[in-house]
Amino acid sequence: MYDYVKMVVNNISFANDLLDNPLLDFEIPISVTTSEIKSQFKTAQYKNMTFTAHNSGRVEIKGSLHKYWNDGKHNYNDYNLVAVSYTIADLQQKFNIDPDLTHINNLEVGLNIVTPFKPNDFLNSLIAFKNSRFNKMRINGPGFGRDVYFQQFGVKFYNKGLQFFQPYNILRFEKKYLRMTCLGWGQVFLSDLFSSGFAAHCINELLKCFDEIIIKETVNNTLLSKNESRIYVFCNNPLNWETMTRKQRYRYKNQYADIIQSFGQQHFKPTIRVLLIHKGNEMIKYL
Repeated sequence: MYDYVKMVVNNISFANDLLDNPLLDFEIPISVTTSEIKSQFKTAQYKNMTFTAHNSGRVEIKGSLHKYWNDGKHNYNDYNLVAVSYTIADLQQKFNIDPDLTHINNLEVGLNIVTPFKPNDFLNSLIAFKNSRFNKMRINGPGFGRDVYFQQFGVKFYNKGLQFFQPYNILRFEKKYLRMTCLGWGQVFLSDLFSSGFAAHCINELLKCFDEIIIKETVNNTLLSKNESRIYVFCNNPLNWETMTRKQRYRYKNQYADIIQSFGQQHFKPTIRVLLIHKGNEMIKYL
């Protein structure tokens, strides 16, 4: 359920120990012309994780915990709290990381679900998140997704099966925290990540985020009243959501939801919500 993470440790002894770790081959940028060291930090890679040791003693470790668990190769399978706890134990054993003293500065929380419809059909139906339209997501290699970013967080949907050439309809929904304060948990440490209470809080926040998303569905226009048809057409335009006040958005969101619930043909939102709840419960029930 966790993916990308940025961890920070401010400890000169820990930084020095990392520099001597045989699993890490640190590199220093050096000028080709003058042989002058051009940086105040050194970097190393292990699996898919990047370790950056600053001369000040600050250490940053970033990458996908989920991919790390899969030997740095992929993140399309399930990643429950048992796997999270083993991942953290492995990092602790290999690099002497103290989970209680390691701050989390960025975190991606998401779930992979197998949908009864093609993920791209859903992705092409995304209208807006609150007042903001979705953008085409930048993905390395094959794949397709939509995202929207703000100062403190980003929201992403993408076709995970297509990205890794899987035969299943794997849709991933995730929220990336650029500022941990908007998670509403206070300071977050690495040890929080294998806490069932913290995981349940993250899943709940993910569902609240999902509830703010506007999704288009095909309807039989002949069944709509004149006013319902007007609302349906108006709400299908992402540009209209950008100009709404909070009060207008609340009203139109409810009116549009009533139309989709009564006349929608794909049932995207209720189907995905049930799948997210089920998968979230599945990911945290093992501890």
